[in-house]
Amino acid sequence: MTECSILFYNTAHCRGYNGSLPGYLSGWAGYFTSPTAVDTKVSEEICSMITEQDPTVCCFAELKESSAVNTMLQSQFSTHDYTGKYGESYMGYFPWSKGKGNGFYAKDSLTHKKHWMPYGTKRLVHEVNLTDKTSLFFAHFALG
Repeated sequence: MTECSILFYNTAHCRGYNGSLPGYLSGWAGYFTSPTAVDTKVSEEICSMITEQDPTVCCFAELKESSAVNTMLQSQFSTHDYTGKYGESYMGYFPWSKGKGNGFYAKDSLTHKKHWMPYGTKRLVHEVNLTDKTSLFFAHFALG
């Protein structure tokens, strides 16, 4: 691989948040009342943006295991991985955090490893080997 473009995207569990307080409230309300419709709409928007940007590797934080975006992207990328981000942390056992994780999709066949931090709630660090001499590490940790 001589050139590589990397996209990092926080999907916010495909709930349609826009980052503002009203956006979180309306995103949560829409998701609560119609989760499949919101997930599908947000997943389609993400896939459209990925098609437009055409990255070599897509890294995702706050990815929901059952989200439509996973199914939509698997056919476009030869290498992919989704893993719950909590590891053995107590957070991985709560219903609202189960199935929430980080993942990546890559056009090329790339080797990858998972590293687990010993402390904290979000512990997963992905390592994606881009070349023999270059690795991409990415994570999404809590602020506190």
